[in-house]
This record gives sequence, structure tokens and C-alpha cells, in this order.
Amino acid sequence: MAKKTLDTRGVEALESIAEAFRTIEDSILDLDIPMWSERLEWYLNEFHLIAKSKVIGSSSSRPERKVTVKE
Repeated sequence: MAKKTLDTRGVEALESIAEAFRTIEDSILDLDIPMWSERLEWYLNEFHLIAKSKVIGSSSSRPERKVTVKE
């Protein structure tokens, strides 16, 4: 009897994991890749600027930069 409930719990856990993977897969497939690529590039650049200022310079604040706005 205990073996059956253990097996049942294992099956339910695997079904739950499979459902979570389906949800993740659906979320990834629904992404707008070009928009996220641009956003990711911006965040990586910001991280690089902050990391560079903390390693190279003595300033702890974010470095200033001039940004051109695309129209």
C-alpha cells in the first residue's frame, strides 16, 4: 500500500514538472526576440559601464555618457 502511494506521488510530481516545462516553453516561444535582443543589449551595456567604472575608476557612481535617440 505504501509503495503504491509513493509511486502515485512520483507520477504526480513528474506530471507537475512536465507542466512547468510546458509553461516555460510556451513563454519562450511567445517572446518578441528582436525587442528583447535590443533590451538585453542595453542592460549588458549598462552592466559593463558600471563594472568598468568600479574596476578602473575610483568613482562608485555610474559613468555619464551621451546617448543619441533613434527616430
